[in-house]
Amino acid sequence: MKKYIIAITILIFSCKSNNAQETDTTSDQLIKQSTVILKEYLFFNENDTRVYECTFGSKESIDTVIIKTFKIENEESFYPWENDKPYFFISPNSFLGGTSILRNDSLFFKAVEKESSLIKLKSLEFKLLFPNIIEIGQTYNSVNIYDKKVEYTIMSKTDITILGTKYNDCIHIRKTEYWDKNKNVDNIWVAKNVGVVKWERSTGRVELLKKYIPNNSFIIEKTNYGPIYLNSEGKKIYESEMLESYRVNSDFSTAIYNDNGYLIREDFYGITGEMSVKYITYKYDNDGLLIQELYHYNASLEINSQPNKIWLNEYIYDEVGKLIETRYKFNIEDKEWDDSRKYDRLTQQGVSNLRYSKRHLLSR
Repeated sequence: MKKYIIAITILIFSCKSNNAQETDTTSDQLIKQSTVILKEYLFFNENDTRVYECTFGSKESIDTVIIKTFKIENEESFYPWENDKPYFFISPNSFLGGTSILRNDSLFFKAVEKESSLIKLKSLEFKLLFPNIIEIGQTYNSVNIYDKKVEYTIMSKTDITILGTKYNDCIHIRKTEYWDKNKNVDNIWVAKNVGVVKWERSTGRVELLKKYIPNNSFIIEKTNYGPIYLNSEGKKIYESEMLESYRVNSDFSTAIYNDNGYLIREDFYGITGEMSVKYITYKYDNDGLLIQELYHYNASLEINSQPNKIWLNEYIYDEVGKLIETRYKFNIEDKEWDDSRKYDRLTQQGVSNLRYSKRHLLSR
């Protein structure tokens, strides 16, 4: 009789143990279905390329999105780049139209419109958008470049076929962008280890992934080279670090000083200002006082075009070397001056503060 009791007890314990294991397994499966490991879906590698077939009504086009990198206070940021000369926008045709930093596999985001704006960003401006584990049914918040609210709701996991290719376990994200009186709702499907494969925009435009070209090359430590450029905020960058977008309305220039330590020429990385200035030359009198600034410009956004005009700024001093007047003409060949201004005996420091370009000291 004791043997039977012992056997029944063992059987009951075994059943309870099996039920517990089955419950644990079911629980694990539910958790797996309701959560997503972020880095498997939203990841960034420099020069990863995605090509999309786009339709908008009867119009068809091809969009190419390339991932670029830029260092922001020693953190690597990633952004979708669009070769849209001459301004080089951060691609609005990408799921995250801004720049992102990955910290402990969580995604921190900052909405940015132009590539040339990256140099001004600070690490603290990046706000958490997606944690390392995201949940089905959860909504994550951000803002766009106009500081309007944007919601990303993780709708479901699903399989989807795009242009003959099947993608398993895609996440369906609903993006809601709020404006003052209305909202735009987009639906986006993101495939594991691939990225965005389908995007249905509120405008009716549909984008389907045609080709994903991952960058499988080894990461090589970059060595900076070339001249060092300086911008108006005092930031120094090697020529090898320059972005293509810095060539338009450039805020970076190099300086040439003569044997006496006076600034005689300033070359911009591209063109700058409304007049598209390419470079500035400086002239001094025998006492080392600045007497002329000559802005060499072409009033064109064509980066490779050569200057064809010179804007002249002239500085006039009294007998003891104090500035008493400035005057300028848009074209050095004009007979008349366009404007002039009187000053109350400014020092050379005061003269320096009047300059259009204050990146480099007049003397060193």
